[in-house]
Amino acid sequence: MLKFVFKGLANQSSLRNYNLVQSCLFKRNFLSSAYELEPEYNARLNNNILKQVNPSSMYLELDQQYNRHKKLYAIDVDLYVNSITNDIYTEELEDILYKFRLTPTTIDMMDSTQHAVIRLYLKLNKIQELLTILDDRLNYGIFPDEYCNNLLMNYFIKTNNFRDAAKIAAIQMLQEDFSNEITKHFALYSCLKYLESPVQWIVEEAREEVEQEEDEEEIVKIRVQYLRNPYFDGHFDLTTANDLIGKTLMTIGRSDPDDVLHQSYYLVGLGLTKNTQESKQFLVNVQNDKIKVTRDALEMFKKFIITEDVSQTTSNPVEPAASEGENSEAAPNPAELKANVSEEIQAIMGLAEGLTSKGTEGNLLQVTENNLKNTVQKFEAQEIEKQKQKYQLWDTEREQILKKHLDKLKEEQIFDNIQKKKEDLAKEEERLFFFDNENEIDLLLEKKYPPKKEVVVKKRNEFDGKRNLGRTVIGKRQKLPTEESYVPPDMHKPYK
Repeated sequence: MLKFVFKGLANQSSLRNYNLVQSCLFKRNFLSSAYELEPEYNARLNNNILKQVNPSSMYLELDQQYNRHKKLYAIDVDLYVNSITNDIYTEELEDILYKFRLTPTTIDMMDSTQHAVIRLYLKLNKIQELLTILDDRLNYGIFPDEYCNNLLMNYFIKTNNFRDAAKIAAIQMLQEDFSNEITKHFALYSCLKYLESPVQWIVEEAREEVEQEEDEEEIVKIRVQYLRNPYFDGHFDLTTANDLIGKTLMTIGRSDPDDVLHQSYYLVGLGLTKNTQESKQFLVNVQNDKIKVTRDALEMFKKFIITEDVSQTTSNPVEPAASEGENSEAAPNPAELKANVSEEIQAIMGLAEGLTSKGTEGNLLQVTENNLKNTVQKFEAQEIEKQKQKYQLWDTEREQILKKHLDKLKEEQIFDNIQKKKEDLAKEEERLFFFDNENEIDLLLEKKYPPKKEVVVKKRNEFDGKRNLGRTVIGKRQKLPTEESYVPPDMHKPYK
């Protein structure tokens, strides 16, 4: 009996190991662990300056400073952010970032501050909070660099979270800079993987939905001076998955007009953004053999140009399925979508249907993945060394900026003391020579405190013939009639 029990346990153990190996195989990790530079980044905590920072007390000082003077300094915010290592002070951190954004000195925000915010939230696995901060650049002012974007996209890809990886790619697109090869190939791979298995693009928490329902019940109307005309810039105002991913692919695709892959990315982006005029011209160039694209790109173009929202096309197997009691919307039928499109898009679809033979062979996603691996292998060591130098530079700059800041505070303190001393001397001089300058002081007092005008308020039942009942008359008091000019009215006895 024991033999069968041990045999069953062995089979279960081997099955768990097999599932673990299979799950690990599907988790792609393109960057090595050395790229994260955890020891080098944590070395900043050994600095004598950061050792003296207490996040709790420093937050109170920064909050009081903002409430009194409406001013915060970049070096103080940097020291506060870099001193936080746990999730106890994340709410205070967001509050300080928001208040610092309202001050004129927000232009001096240090790169190490933005880097520390991103790495802290990534370490604490506060993904949605981090994405909210990155998406709200106006109120928080956090702009990730290429190194942070690479870390984030690699982390999301490793956890099969291709939606958030594509969001990071879109953030890099908004900065209009894909000069970093690793960042560019990460962005391409993230977008294509999301398009392969899209999920809901915008995530709304249950708490926010409840607050929204309460707000809808209690509608408060506020009078405003004017209304802004609606304006859409076509870049920072993009919010949907179609527009953001489409423009990301188009931005990267136009960087190399002679490459088949880049033109394929550009074609997929045209389908997502539904740029009919440019799509038609692009397909005509493909028809005339001026441009080469892959067949995968043509198929994706035909699929996405008739799709209103790419995040509703399919369901992600990673996401939990809806329960039986919930109403789940089925994926739209491609035939129905094609029937509901405009005539212009139908003409473009007909043109694309005849170009299948023009497409080149090759799996676009697989080629992109191979290019990403080769790019990481080629440039990873350089990126690591460059980031190490940045950490050293930030430590040096932090000490230098802090020294200059302290010197400036000392100068301001000396200047304030001098001003206060001058005011005290002026008051003492006025006291000592008061009787010698009494007339001049009286004149100054009259100018400083002029006599107030008398205010006469008429009663509601008064009438002066000008229909100004209840009005306020400001000016000198009218003279009362004297006894000489006063004539009493004649009083007649009423008839009986």
